[in-house]
Amino acid sequence: MDDEALERLLEQVERHGRLAAWVWDPHRPGRYPRTAGMQRLMDLPPNDTIQHLDEFFERVHPEDRELLRKTLRSIPELGVIPDLSFRCVHRDGTVLHLRSHGMLVPTDEGHEMFMGTLIDVTERVAIEQQLVDAERSRVATQLAAGVAHDLGNWLTVVRHVADRLGDDNPVKHELDRALAPCFSLTRELLALAQERPAEVRRVEVGERLKALAPVLRAVLGTTVELVVSCPERAWISIDPTHLEGVVLNLAVNARDAMPDGGRLAIGVRVDGEQVVIEVADDGSGISPDRIPRVFEPYYTTKPVGRGSGLGLASVRGTVRQAGGEVRVHSGPGGGTTFEIRLPSKRAPRILVVDDLPEVRDVLREVLVRAGMAVLEAGDGQEALDRLDDDLTVDLVLTDLSMPVMDGEALTDVLVGRGSPPVVVVSGYGSERVARVVPVVRKPFRPAEVLDAVSAALR
Repeated sequence: MDDEALERLLEQVERHGRLAAWVWDPHRPGRYPRTAGMQRLMDLPPNDTIQHLDEFFERVHPEDRELLRKTLRSIPELGVIPDLSFRCVHRDGTVLHLRSHGMLVPTDEGHEMFMGTLIDVTERVAIEQQLVDAERSRVATQLAAGVAHDLGNWLTVVRHVADRLGDDNPVKHELDRALAPCFSLTRELLALAQERPAEVRRVEVGERLKALAPVLRAVLGTTVELVVSCPERAWISIDPTHLEGVVLNLAVNARDAMPDGGRLAIGVRVDGEQVVIEVADDGSGISPDRIPRVFEPYYTTKPVGRGSGLGLASVRGTVRQAGGEVRVHSGPGGGTTFEIRLPSKRAPRILVVDDLPEVRDVLREVLVRAGMAVLEAGDGQEALDRLDDDLTVDLVLTDLSMPVMDGEALTDVLVGRGSPPVVVVSGYGSERVARVVPVVRKPFRPAEVLDAVSAALR
């Protein structure tokens, strides 16, 4: 078979799939025709032939290179071509998973040469790995749930015995200190198994993180500087305690990665339709070979006795449960950044109803400072007109004593409709209204209004 006929045959093979055809004639060293498919899959320069196999091996992943060389050297003795799997590294760093199938082909010269195909199986390998990860997570979740239930039962008994010792008994205090991490571990196990009922509501991330800052500083200690930056309002839908647990877990990991102290920066930003929470430390970092495993249950890079291996697994489980994803960027000695991406929610829209503009101004300022959007109406009828024109109002904050239609009548209408929820802010009392909706008495403190609004929005 001459070179031209051989190349036509190889091109026909390549056209039938996402693959490359290859040929190796041990009797004619240096003759390795290069097809378009081979050039594409192996990222080879556009020459007519591969002059030496070393040129081919330059593209093979270093971890696969020696085994592939050894296998190829054994082919002439075996007389058969085994199926081969290896990784190829392109010049831009892209890694492909390739699989080779070959056969012996007789030549016109009276000897046999080797011919085969090289198939790109990168997507298949990725899917197979996802299935393996999913099964591993399923088993770990079942194990976590079983351990948490059993541990919780026995801790309940021990807790009861400790309480019977009395607060003045020093043994009780020792038991309390010993039991605290056990209860924490049980909560982590339940979070991993996602068996704790979630209380999902709309949360302003910046306010929640600022409120959590004193706890974070206590966890980090005096040698780690904490910086919390939330330049813009960002709303997400999540159980607030879950959000706090995610950040606390990442903060503990960061502290352990900085035994001599350092800096932990927590930032919040809006990226299109996502809210991004970045938790970055300047600690020891994570080696590239360990990054793919950091979210595996029971896998830990910490010394024995320093970690349960559940922290990052529960972080990923919590974020996924909220419809988001977690990314990690790290390198040895370069610190670590965890990037949490969650779906963004719009700010709550509150309709403030009061006949006094001055009171509406005060309520607007309180609500806007909390990151909420505010609409206004001077009486109950105007409020109903606004609601008919704007179906995006999340809550009505109304006075009781107003002309045209008072707040009590407005509340009756809205409660009858079933939405939006109502919070009354008034100096007048109404037992009938108080039995149906929350009431904040004037004069009020801003925190009282915000607490009532937050509770009603849940």
